[in-house]
Amino acid sequence: MPVYHIQSPVEVLDQMLSKYDPEVVGVGGLLLIKSRNERRERLENLFRRYSSEVLFHGFGIADSNLCRWPWHSVDSSSWIQSPRKYGSVLTPLGSESMPRYWSAQQGMQASVEYLVSLETCYDGDVQTRFVI
Repeated sequence: MPVYHIQSPVEVLDQMLSKYDPEVVGVGGLLLIKSRNERRERLENLFRRYSSEVLFHGFGIADSNLCRWPWHSVDSSSWIQSPRKYGSVLTPLGSESMPRYWSAQQGMQASVEYLVSLETCYDGDVQTRFVI
């Protein structure tokens, strides 16, 4: 699967599509963009321009960007990394500190439960299951 870095010019993606005619294109580099508004704007432009002709796999998608666009598939390791490295869990408001008395395992469980709850965002032709 070829991977398009979201900060690259769209001409790079055009060349990739022309050269490889891929079944799915990975979208990476989103975590390097610190501004939520900028991430949304870049994704909005990407999906507005290509979603009718390209299936996208999102790397590191575990926030509101997951439900906002018709991803073919996504992955995320934040459910396991955040509780262990940073003492935080995934929530509808983003990453938040977990209670001090929680173990990393309890934090991972809470994050997984949140991610699974996002399945309700999908219907119709859009993938309806997470693989965790």
